[in-house]
Amino acid sequence: MSILVTVNREQFVLRDPEAITRVRAEIEEAARSGGRMLVIGDTADGPEMLITPSTNVRIDILPLEAPDEGKSDDRDEVAFVDFDEY
Repeated sequence: MSILVTVNREQFVLRDPEAITRVRAEIEEAARSGGRMLVIGDTADGPEMLITPSTNVRIDILPLEAPDEGKSDDRDEVAFVDFDEY
C-alpha cells in the first residue's frame, strides 16, 4: 500500500508500511500537542514540515495498479534530459 500525504500544498508519497504508520501517528500527536516539526517521508533524512492544529493535512490511499504484460514499470526510474541535445 502507498499513501499520498498532502501538507498544505506539498505532497509526499510514502510506500514503506512502517513509515506510513509512523507518519500518521506523529501527525496526529503533533496536532494535538500544539505543533512540532516532523520528518515526512520513508527515510529519516526526509523533508521536515511544521505540523500545527491549523495545518491542512490530507492522507489518501493510492490505488494499486496491476502491471500490464509487456509494459515496463518505470515509476521508480529517473530520466535525465540532455538540454544541449534539444
